[in-house]
Amino acid sequence: MSLKTISPHDYRSKMTRQERTSRQVLELLHAVSKSAFSGVLLRRDIEPNATELQNVKALKIGPGPQVRLRLRVPSHLCDNYNNNHRLLDAGAVTAWFDEVSSWAFVSADGRHRPGVSVSLNTTVLSWVPVGTEVEIQSHCKKIGETLGFADMMLLDVATGKELAHGRHVKFLKMGTAWTVAMHAWAFPLTYLMASAVLLPSVRQRTQKSSSFPPEMAPSPDLPRTEPGSAVNINRLLALDNFHVYEPAGAASPPLAFPASVPLTMEASASFRVIPQVCNSFGSLHGGAAAILAERAALALYHQAARWAGERSQHALPRVRSLSIDYMSPCKKNTELLLLVRGMRVERGAGEGDKHSPSRSLFPPLDVAPHPQGNLIPMSYQVLFTRKKDGRYLTQCHVLLDSQGDAWHHQRQSRGEGNRARL
Repeated sequence: MSLKTISPHDYRSKMTRQERTSRQVLELLHAVSKSAFSGVLLRRDIEPNATELQNVKALKIGPGPQVRLRLRVPSHLCDNYNNNHRLLDAGAVTAWFDEVSSWAFVSADGRHRPGVSVSLNTTVLSWVPVGTEVEIQSHCKKIGETLGFADMMLLDVATGKELAHGRHVKFLKMGTAWTVAMHAWAFPLTYLMASAVLLPSVRQRTQKSSSFPPEMAPSPDLPRTEPGSAVNINRLLALDNFHVYEPAGAASPPLAFPASVPLTMEASASFRVIPQVCNSFGSLHGGAAAILAERAALALYHQAARWAGERSQHALPRVRSLSIDYMSPCKKNTELLLLVRGMRVERGAGEGDKHSPSRSLFPPLDVAPHPQGNLIPMSYQVLFTRKKDGRYLTQCHVLLDSQGDAWHHQRQSRGEGNRARL
């Protein structure tokens, strides 16, 4: 398999028309967005010493390019865990995968179509502490007329160890107007007209120093977030009116889940899609949806743990995997109702225990059951519905791992100061 690496020293002189056009398209998409969410995920002005982007390369591997992004794990995307250790959230990894794989689709497709997400899956293999230098890789496996498929990996730069992996499927049809505008003979005029309208306002918001090394930047004029916006990510993605329905003795809420799912607890929360969490097309960013689903699942877990009399040292599980299906866009200013259901993971289910449930939303699990057994749900389903009419927009499956404490014990026993593998 051939591998062509473009040296950053003479990157611009060796860029092909395809690569140059891809970077200009990304520039315009970011300008259209005017959203702070991509900046919250990736920009260095949030935390100048922790999130500086050190390396963005376009590589040609097999049928399409691979995009690589190297950065240090910022603290504002991590959660406190056991003795104040801060570990990268699985929702943040999913958001990174969504962002970087979208760049790969634009670069790989001949018409530079960003598309819209159909499904996004992430599995975390190792917990990642704050400050770890990581590299996000996205490789387009196949791009067709209608659908595109990309694989993503998160690697530890120091060891080369795979920390997480995922897959992104996108619906790529953009219409005749996009096809004409992106044609080789038409794009120079398209870029000239669009940049005259969009980029001056972006440059007014952009500081002189770029977030990317200039010779490797996918866009020289990416919009930047306001200083200090890192602390606002909790407010950007705050769930309102979180309400847990008691598992016994309370009226069952009219939640739209199939009755065959083994139920333990249910909850609901509301969220308004503000412009700051939208993508370039004015709908909820796919990565933001992943973070919201993760937070909703963990909020229900903590309530279940309190009701079950859970000991505090076992009350901080980690999200092992996220699987999201995007059925309809969550448009800007839409009032959402998130419906959360916790499901049992039976003790011994991963080993084919004869007492495990015959019907389950997930295949047999290879993670240990919770110390509290069937009392604490470890598998969660989150539905995003439109509050005014109950229409399904997005669904997410979240699987927790109760062995999160093993990270701290392994770190102490091995003397590893900045990483551990479960």
